[in-house]
Amino acid sequence: MVLVTTALDRVLEHEPADLTATVEAGIPLGELNARLERQGQFLPLEAPEPRRATIGGLLATAGTGPRTIGHL
Repeated sequence: MVLVTTALDRVLEHEPADLTATVEAGIPLGELNARLERQGQFLPLEAPEPRRATIGGLLATAGTGPRTIGHL
C-alpha cells in the first residue's frame, strides 16, 4: 500500500508567541521552514531533500536527523 499525502500540504495554525504550529502531513519540510522563518522560527528536523520530504513521512520513519537532539 502506498499512501500519498502531498495534497495535505497546509499550515492549519501557527502561533509564533507559543512556538506552536499545526500542519498537515503532506507539507514539505522546506516549505514549512520557509513559512516559519518569516517569524524567526524553524522546525529542527533534517532531510536529504527538504523540498520533497514531507512532515508526515519524516515522522513516520523517525527520519528527524541529528539536528533534533540539540532542540529537545
